[in-house]
Amino acid sequence: MKTIRTVTMVIAFTAAGLAWGTSPATADPAPRSPATQTTAAAVPALCYANSCYGEDPDATGCSSDARTIYNAPDASGPRVQLRYSPTCRAAWARAIDAETGVQFWVYNRDNGQTQSNRFYSQSAHTRMVNDAGTESHACFYLYGIKQCTPYY
Repeated sequence: MKTIRTVTMVIAFTAAGLAWGTSPATADPAPRSPATQTTAAAVPALCYANSCYGEDPDATGCSSDARTIYNAPDASGPRVQLRYSPTCRAAWARAIDAETGVQFWVYNRDNGQTQSNRFYSQSAHTRMVNDAGTESHACFYLYGIKQCTPYY
């Protein structure tokens, strides 16, 4: 019975590979070394501006071209960052090394959109707000004192 399952699985995986355009004969025989590996293409952005509201920057591909605009406080250690994707025209907050359970958020002062999260790991982020033609900032509480980035 085990031999029949193994043969069936081999046939199934071979058929699946052929359906995806690969076969054992054309598959890479061994993993490539890091120096020769190719980088996977960036995920295309799945939202833009207001359609990004409440969406995850990683799941939508917006994090692929994101940049940190500001840090608060402007130092190493616990901080909140305002992150921005020029392709998606959206912003979000990312907390780094904050106190466990601390709340952090991104706020858009022009349209009132807000997204928040709580910190439970070395780095965490909120969902996004629209930042096309508007200004947003990121905030959190550092040892009980509210810290915010400038608006961008």
